[in-house]
Amino acid sequence: MQPFVHMAQSPSGRVGFRGKGRNDGKTGDPRRLMRKAGIFFVIAAFICVFGAQACLGADSEAARKSLSDIKGVYVFVEDLQPNLQKYNKRAELSAAELQRSVEAQLREAGIKVYDREEWLHASGRPILYVNVNTHEYEKYQFAYDVRIELQQIVYLEINSAARLLAPTWSSNTTGVVNPGTVKAIADDVKAGVALFINAYLAGRR
Repeated sequence: MQPFVHMAQSPSGRVGFRGKGRNDGKTGDPRRLMRKAGIFFVIAAFICVFGAQACLGADSEAARKSLSDIKGVYVFVEDLQPNLQKYNKRAELSAAELQRSVEAQLREAGIKVYDREEWLHASGRPILYVNVNTHEYEKYQFAYDVRIELQQIVYLEINSAARLLAPTWSSNTTGVVNPGTVKAIADDVKAGVALFINAYLAGRR
């Protein structure tokens, strides 16, 4: 399954090749086109690296069935990368803020959120894992990838004695932001959690 891709807005408008340039009014400024082509290259690279990982447990029917017996989840949000942290205060975007938002969204949907002690005793030890990867490919321009996974303990068919924590459901959102549109990342985390909630409820029917 192909990962979902979201193109966030850039300072000059939405990323794309449409628009008139000063040269001939049709083809546009070559330098601007090259810059936008670079944006697409960065996004494509993110899809190849992170999207391929997400496909291990993407939002398929089989992945949804893996959620059917889960009673609750422990939420773990990775720290944001240093290249984005300098804009955190302005955007009110931090791992702690995302953690609170994700937990509130799950509780509102009726999904139990485990604390660490409850998680240690929960069957399968399910974790809702949230990871935001960012890359500042030029000044004030960030490519980002939001990856959300439901991880739980699984057994290997080839060796039933072996157990490991692995993703059985996941979603990916990839886009581009600048310091003024960083909030789009939080919005995409919320949208990814909504996808998980829908998958969780569908898997329990």
